[in-house]
Amino acid sequence: MKKIIVMIHGMWGGSWYWKNFKQYFEEKGYQCHTPDLRFHDIDPKKEPTPGLGTTSLLDYAHDLEKFIRTLDEKPLLMGHSMDCKKI
Repeated sequence: MKKIIVMIHGMWGGSWYWKNFKQYFEEKGYQCHTPDLRFHDIDPKKEPTPGLGTTSLLDYAHDLEKFIRTLDEKPLLMGHSMDCKKI
């Protein structure tokens, strides 16, 4: 059985953030997934998509859960830098 890792980027990132980590763990025999969170699949130098401001952490969690349920086994989750602060 192959171990699976899902690497979840932070608010100002994308799947590109995990490039080096993905390569490292794949060389160790892991199957790695680096999904882009909703509205994060753009060039980081461009203006953000307007929908980004109305997307909640629960929206991201729902999207990730839906993706994870398509995998053959439960993955390890690796996350980076997404704070939830009430303003």
